[in-house]
Amino acid sequence: MKMWHGTLIFYSIIAVAVLINTSFARVFSAFEAIAFVVHIIGFFIVLLVLIYLSPKSDTSEVFGKFIDGGGFSSNALSAIIGAVPTMYAFNGRVYCQSRNLRPSLIFLGVAGATHMGERTMPPNQPPC
Repeated sequence: MKMWHGTLIFYSIIAVAVLINTSFARVFSAFEAIAFVVHIIGFFIVLLVLIYLSPKSDTSEVFGKFIDGGGFSSNALSAIIGAVPTMYAFNGRVYCQSRNLRPSLIFLGVAGATHMGERTMPPNQPPC
C-alpha cells in the first residue's frame, strides 16, 4: 500500500460522511438511533463476555494486595504520586461575566469536591 492510498481512503470516508449528512438528513436521526442502540447492546455484550471469561481472583488479592512498581520508599508515597494525575484533570473553564470573576478551572477526581465547594455561592446570593 502506498502513502497516497491512505489519503484516498481518508477522502472517501469524508465524502461518505458529507453525503450522509447532506443527502440523507431526513433519515439521519434514524441512523443515530440505530447507532445508539448498537453501542448500548455492544457495551453489555463486551461487559458480559469480560465478566464470564476473565480470570477470577480472591477479594483479598484484588483489594488488599498493593504492588509498588515504581520503586518508591513506601506504598503510601507510591499511592499519592499515582493520585496526582487524576487529582488535577482539566475539565474546562468557568466564567461568570456579571461578577467579573477570572476564569477558573474545574477539577475532577480527588480534588473535585474541594474545588466545587470553593465555587459554591451562599444560598442568599443569586447565581451569575
